[in-house]
Amino acid sequence: MKKLIILAAILVVLVVVALVVQKNWKTRRTYKENSPIPANVTKDMITRIEVINGKDTVEVRKTNGKWYVMVNGEPKEASQEAVEKRLDILVNMKGEVVSKNPENFEKFGVTDEAERVIVYNGNRKLVELYLGDTGPTFTTTYVRNPEMKEVFLVKSYLKSPFTSKVIGWRDRTIFKFKPGTIVKFTYIHGKDTLSAELKDSTWVFSKGKGDTSALKNALNAIRSFYAMDFEDTLSLKETGLEPPKEIFEITLKDGSTYKLLVGKQRDRDTVYVKRDDKDQIYITSTYMIKKFKGAFGIKEKKKHPGQKISRKKRA
Repeated sequence: MKKLIILAAILVVLVVVALVVQKNWKTRRTYKENSPIPANVTKDMITRIEVINGKDTVEVRKTNGKWYVMVNGEPKEASQEAVEKRLDILVNMKGEVVSKNPENFEKFGVTDEAERVIVYNGNRKLVELYLGDTGPTFTTTYVRNPEMKEVFLVKSYLKSPFTSKVIGWRDRTIFKFKPGTIVKFTYIHGKDTLSAELKDSTWVFSKGKGDTSALKNALNAIRSFYAMDFEDTLSLKETGLEPPKEIFEITLKDGSTYKLLVGKQRDRDTVYVKRDDKDQIYITSTYMIKKFKGAFGIKEKKKHPGQKISRKKRA
């Protein structure tokens, strides 16, 4: 009888152990081959990204199928293309295991103080990565998943795409047009209006002969025009955009028009601008505005302190 009780007790213990092992097996994460990314994590699952580097933190959220970066608690449009490319890098991440020894975490820069990238599905964390030092070549990075003991050498430089700076995630595009689609370029300053229009493959200027070479340079620049920075705190009036000091108007082949409003200078080298159809205020270089004016032969030169800037039109 005593033996039966002992055998029964042993059987109970074995059953309990088997259940625990089975539960742990079912809940244990599986990972892609040579990757710190769980096998079940896909790009479509990710709806939120956090990058934390010391005191710098950036949060990117997907809302109604579109990505936004949080700025002072407000969602600002993120670069959709950039976010998608970074997610491709993340979910397809693979590398060579260079260490399984925790004592080497500091050597590769993947300690708890390393820059962290965390991705979520809603509020559910999918994966967290520590971005360590650059590897033997500039295009490699040491990476560790805190749930794993392995340190991976990934064949990609990750610090730049997964930046903790907000501006690195924002959409800096002011204008983006296909080559050859602009058929008219207009400059408005007060009561003065100058324009250049494409007629029979020739650019015709409204007042006298303009600078065709400068016009082509200006059109190439405004066709693919990006902001240097953003202004999120000052008003239109404070930035000189209500009313604007100058306006550039672009007309496309399909008849659609776009306006670039130019405000006052932020400093010697930069100026406030915005599109008339968007609320966002951008910051661009004064050099770009001078280039756009150069299409119409307008040059600005400061002569002496206290004198007004002269505007010269070439015939």
